[in-house]
This record gives sequence, C-alpha cells and structure tokens, in this order.
Amino acid sequence: MRPIVIGRAALTSALLILGSCAAVAQTPTPAVPALAPKSKPKSPGKSCATLTGAMVFFGQDITRADAVKRLDEEIGKHRAKPGNEAAKETSRTVECKPWLPLLNEYECTATATLCK
Repeated sequence: MRPIVIGRAALTSALLILGSCAAVAQTPTPAVPALAPKSKPKSPGKSCATLTGAMVFFGQDITRADAVKRLDEEIGKHRAKPGNEAAKETSRTVECKPWLPLLNEYECTATATLCK
C-alpha cells in the first residue's frame, strides 16, 4: 500500500478551513427573545381562572364523580386565597372518554371557569 502524500499548501489550506469551521462552531449564538402571545384585551377589573379536576378509574360514573370532586377541591383552594372569595363560577363542563375500553377504564376531566 502506498502512503498518501499531501502537499504543504493543501495541508495548510485544509487546516485553515477546519480551523475557521471550529471557530464558527464555538462562537456563542445570541439568544432569540421569545415573543409573548398576544392576549385578548380584558375588561377592566374582571379576571378569570380556569380550573380542572381529572381522574382515571374504572367505571364511568365513579370516574365522573371523582373528577367533579377534585374540581370542587380546586375551586375551594382558589376561593381560599385572598381576593378570590367572591369569584363566581361562569361555566362548568365534564368530559369522559374511554382510557382502556377492555377494562372499562375511563378518563374524565372536569373544568370550571371562575371570574371575579
């Protein structure tokens, strides 16, 4: 097998190219500021919070009741904070879908919106 002979000029230019690539790779890139999503204009003095209670268990009726129970606990915690005592519930939904149909297991999510 014959050795590969590289000329001095080719070796020098290869080192310069590799060196410039390494220098570019090591240069820190400035962080791009994250753009905040535009929020909807709120009416003055009115703020709302959406709370959820979720549960995965066997049987749809039991799972639905436990999800509502967890939601009620979250609402109680929210109203216990100063300034939230007068928060009114504006909407409430409970959705259930099969989690493991063969085992009669369901996932239920209860959500409520509270506005003060």
